[in-house]
Amino acid sequence: MGIAAICGAAAVLLPQQYYLTLVIPIIVLALLSLWMLPDIGRYPAAMLRTLFKTHLYSFLLWPSYVALSLPGLPWITPTRLILYTFSAVLVFSLSVSGDLRQYLQHRLRSSGWIWISFLTWEAIQVVTIPISDDKSSSLTAFINTQVYLLFPLIGALTVFRDKVEAARAINILMVSVVILCFIGLLEYKMQMPPWAEHIPHFLRIDPVLLSTILSSQARSGNGLYRVRATYAVSLLFAEVLAVMIPFFLMKIIFPSRPFVRTLSLISLPLIMFTIVRTQSRLGIVGGLVSTAVYLMFVAFKRLKSHPTSLVAASVFYAAPIGLVLFLGVIASSHTLSQSVLGGGSQAASDASRKEQRDLALTRVLHNPIGYGPGRSGEVLGYVGVNGLNTVDSYVITLLMDTGVIGLLSFGAIFVLTAFSCARAYIQLEVAENDLRAPIAAMLSSFLVIKLVLSETNNHTLMFIMVGLALSLNKYGELQSSLQHGKYIAKTT
Repeated sequence: MGIAAICGAAAVLLPQQYYLTLVIPIIVLALLSLWMLPDIGRYPAAMLRTLFKTHLYSFLLWPSYVALSLPGLPWITPTRLILYTFSAVLVFSLSVSGDLRQYLQHRLRSSGWIWISFLTWEAIQVVTIPISDDKSSSLTAFINTQVYLLFPLIGALTVFRDKVEAARAINILMVSVVILCFIGLLEYKMQMPPWAEHIPHFLRIDPVLLSTILSSQARSGNGLYRVRATYAVSLLFAEVLAVMIPFFLMKIIFPSRPFVRTLSLISLPLIMFTIVRTQSRLGIVGGLVSTAVYLMFVAFKRLKSHPTSLVAASVFYAAPIGLVLFLGVIASSHTLSQSVLGGGSQAASDASRKEQRDLALTRVLHNPIGYGPGRSGEVLGYVGVNGLNTVDSYVITLLMDTGVIGLLSFGAIFVLTAFSCARAYIQLEVAENDLRAPIAAMLSSFLVIKLVLSETNNHTLMFIMVGLALSLNKYGELQSSLQHGKYIAKTT
């Protein structure tokens, strides 16, 4: 009764931006109730798998702006509802299954510095919340990190425990990407998203924002329509296409069945064409990076097992050289330079990024610890042509929000994961079509893209890949130990 009375009074007296804090006592009581549940050993594994795989489809295929918009609440979409449901079932499962807790503890502890880096990033967010000038917004941003990043990472570890389940997850993403490309082709022909004129009234967000999202989003210098499929911004669409390229290359080079190679051969140019139609330099550069890195990994592994292979040697040495030569051709060709490096239509973007870097340096020198999660736009103080606070690089976002430590720990999560995947792929006795090579290339491309993109919509997918990598690495080490007769300790 006392807690209810206090919450009721606070709801009347506090401003609307502090309403989220009233949920904290409810969350604490719910967690205490879950902690008191008996350990029954079993948990709804099938439900978790179904929810998580459904979330993978909806994450890419449902437009984020087709949502139920209620005052004081985030947009309500099927993607979010599925993720919230999955998170609740996962928390319940952890509370009633000691076996699941042991399994996850074993996996996370064995990840070493990757998990330590994630915990460091989490800790610096907690530390900077009290010094934020808008504690409610920072607390909201921190909670979003748990829901959209931590739970998907833990979910991937829980659901995709071996290479078979991991392959199914990748297949879901590949099918979704191909569907997105066909949507993009239709969108380019119509010069608007196919569902733009058919969104039900109750699923329409703010009319001004919706009209901006559904507009051509063309650059002022060329007026060309920018394809975005289910995304609100074409840059995000280009990002996900670029990082997924290595998986299609894997299916082409090492097909499990002939028709898989054929489908991948058709899909790859489709992806590249769609990236060009997004009018996004980061998509082209990100695609080049992911392609070159993956081919280098594959060639190096082949050289290790077949030192006399001329093809492997050629690819290994030609991949970086070819990338440099390609960039040289781009620099010498006006048409290619306009498409990739940008011309007059991109000059404004380049100038704004330089100005943002200068502002960020000043803010970091003043406070290297950070100003609190979700505060980068206001702290940086750069106003774009739309009159809103804008940040173009996620490096700047991290420096403003969580300081130097936050930047280093976040980067370490992906650098160490990519390195561990590459090392396992090359050193362990695994197949050449092992998923760790494309995952490493994917995360490498993602880090390059983050230099010029601050949007976080695809971060959920990247943290799922981190969880997938941790599961595969542990599985691969176990298999290798079994092959060499070194496995003694009891594990799950």
